[in-house]
Amino acid sequence: MAATATESQSASSYPTGYWYGTIDQTEIERLDSMHNGIKNYFDGKFFFAPLDNPQTILDIGTGSGIWAIEIGENFPDAQVIGVDRNSVLPRPTPSNVHFQQLDILADPLPWNGGSFDVVHVRYVLTHLQNPQAALKRIASLVRPGGWLLIEEGTMDSEVKGDANAIRSAIGLFCKYWESNGQVVAIGPKLESWLHETGAFSQVNVHEVIAPVGNNPEAVADTKLGRLASVYKDSWRSAFLGKVHPKAIELGLTPELRKQAVEEVDTLEWQTDMPLYMVWAQKSA
Repeated sequence: MAATATESQSASSYPTGYWYGTIDQTEIERLDSMHNGIKNYFDGKFFFAPLDNPQTILDIGTGSGIWAIEIGENFPDAQVIGVDRNSVLPRPTPSNVHFQQLDILADPLPWNGGSFDVVHVRYVLTHLQNPQAALKRIASLVRPGGWLLIEEGTMDSEVKGDANAIRSAIGLFCKYWESNGQVVAIGPKLESWLHETGAFSQVNVHEVIAPVGNNPEAVADTKLGRLASVYKDSWRSAFLGKVHPKAIELGLTPELRKQAVEEVDTLEWQTDMPLYMVWAQKSA
């Protein structure tokens, strides 16, 4: 089925390998909600590395800027830079936090290797072609003894329950990403990829599995339930958002995504979404 008039731009006008949203107020609220959901699940923590008065911090794929803002508040003596391929909408920001528009893959990097005490990446690698190569480039920015912090997930195309449109839509998202050279099950690979760089003296991984969906019996832990709800809302946003024309050609049509949105809260369904918190220290 052909794309609608609003979605029928040529495929060449879309960057491949990225999430196709824009940073508007709705997206800011979604990204802030995800940040707060992760932080609340971990009792207010949003990083695990034992950071010792870092002076330079880089947040790659900063999105709404919320992580950069809060890390800047935690370390007021640090200079924090948040970069994103989209411009970051204005919002109240500490004086030590600055944002700039930068495509970490395509643009020349304005810093030398080893420029940052801390580099943070959240849900970026899964949306990139050849993420292992991107990870090496990102890792090069961490100074000896500094920390690379990563939060990533694994997109599982298995959906239990009665929501057939959601099952089809999630499966087609995964099929498109894989056809585009993206790694859907990226979370379990991060530890070995980091070790393969030979650049890190320690790599730590903490995994949480959130039972995402409309299945109240699946979640006994209230905190985990709130985290799962955040991810459910992210899937809702994905169904509502703009997708690549090639994904539409595979069958991820506006009609299917509209039906998936209708099923989110009305039918029973569940897909398990792992969250991987990774903190790796660069060899001194």
